[in-house]
Amino acid sequence: MSKFFRALAAVAIFIGANGLAEAQGVNLSPTSLAIPALGTGFLTATLSQPASGDTAITITVSDPAVLAVPSPVIVPNGSSSVTFQVLALAGSGTVTVTAIFQTFMASSQVSIGTGRSVTVSPPDVAIPAFGSATLTATLSSPAPAGGVALSVEATPAGALQTPSVVTVPVGLTSVNFTVTAVVSTGVVTVSVSDGQASGAALVTIGTVTPNQCQIAVNNALAAADFYKSKLQLIPALCVQASNACTAQVADADAALSQLSKLERTVKSSCTRPPR
Repeated sequence: MSKFFRALAAVAIFIGANGLAEAQGVNLSPTSLAIPALGTGFLTATLSQPASGDTAITITVSDPAVLAVPSPVIVPNGSSSVTFQVLALAGSGTVTVTAIFQTFMASSQVSIGTGRSVTVSPPDVAIPAFGSATLTATLSSPAPAGGVALSVEATPAGALQTPSVVTVPVGLTSVNFTVTAVVSTGVVTVSVSDGQASGAALVTIGTVTPNQCQIAVNNALAAADFYKSKLQLIPALCVQASNACTAQVADADAALSQLSKLERTVKSSCTRPPR
C-alpha cells in the first residue's frame, strides 16, 4: 500500500457546520506503551475534529488473552478524545491495540512485563468551579539518577490548568502537583506519562450537566464490568495451572476490590452535592 493510501486510511471526510468538507481522523497515543505483568496502562483515542454528537470508537486487541480492552469507548459531543484503561492478563507479551472509527484506524504497541507503572491518586476528585486540587503521581519503583520526568495532559483541553511536566526526584517514587479549573463545570481526565507507562485520574469540576456526567459514568462502569469479568477468570486458570499462581490470584482479588470501590464512587458522582 502506498504512503498516500496508508495516510488516507486514518482519515474520514465529513461535512462541517460551514458546509465545507473537513477531514476527521483518528489517532491513538502513546504509540508504544509498557506496563508491568498483570498491570494497567492508559491509552487516548483522539479525533482530529471535535465530535459531532457522542461518537463511538471501537477498540480491538491482537490477543485478547494477553490484554483486556474496553470497546467501544465514547468521545462526548464537542470533545475530541477519550482516555481508556487497558489491563494485562499475562506476565509478558506484546500486542497491538487498534482504535477504529468507521473504516479508519490507528494502532499502539503494548509491551507487558517491561518498564515501570505510573499511577495517579486520588483516582477521582471533585473541585468547585474554578477551584484547585492536589494530585500525586507515583512510580512503581524509585526514580533513577536524574529523576523521572512525567508529562501531564488534561483531556478535554482548555478546562483544567496543569503543569506540562513534573519530575520525580532521584530515589523517590512520587511527586505532587496542582490542577486548577478554568471553567465552571466539566469532567476532565488528567493523564500522566513517562513516555511508556501512564496513569490517569478523573476530575469533576463544579456541577456537571447530566449528559457529561452520564457519559463518564457509563464509560467507567462499562470498563469496570469488563475488567471484572476478566479478573474473575484468573482463579480458574490458576487451578488449571496446578495452583502455581497464588500471587496472581491475590492481585486479582485486590483489583476486584478496587474496582468495587470505584463503582461505588462513580455511581454516586452524578448525585454528589455541589460544593
